[in-house]
Amino acid sequence: MPATPELTRQHLEKMRAFFDAAPPAPNAAARHYRALLAHYYNLFIPAGASVLEIGCGSGELLAQLRARRKVGIDLSSVQIAAARARLPEAEFHVQAGEDLALTEKFDCIILSDTLNLAADVQLLLEQLHQVTHADTRLILNYNSALWRPWFALGEFFRIRRRQPQSSWMNTGDVRNLLQLADWNPLL
Repeated sequence: MPATPELTRQHLEKMRAFFDAAPPAPNAAARHYRALLAHYYNLFIPAGASVLEIGCGSGELLAQLRARRKVGIDLSSVQIAAARARLPEAEFHVQAGEDLALTEKFDCIILSDTLNLAADVQLLLEQLHQVTHADTRLILNYNSALWRPWFALGEFFRIRRRQPQSSWMNTGDVRNLLQLADWNPLL
């Protein structure tokens, strides 16, 4: 694999620093949001499946999934330490999806609120192929640009913590990036 481009590396370092400084315990709203996501994700994930979550943070979502095997990666060693404490039976790695260094094949890969923060979305999606088999499901959710003004208001009124620079994509953008990375979206 070629070396990570300098701009990508710089962005990943900014993300690492941000999430290292973030509290590892999610607030009540974040816990409720993860529980809602887990409810719907569990409808798509068979109980005996192996799951990889890219950008797993402190493992809040992964802990609520009914999967046989759970693996999470995140840039932040602080968040990974919290995830290991929350979910000791799972496996966690400190790494970026753009620099994915796993060889195991997974039944499901989750990108929950990760695409907007990725340094290179197309590269991230391309890297996922190395951990898939013919029946792997890629499940993702991302913040639509429609949420941008609401998030800005939340940050202004200090209801929401200030976030790092994000890519604001619409469904057409995500569909195009998935196709460029050789995924067949069912959007």
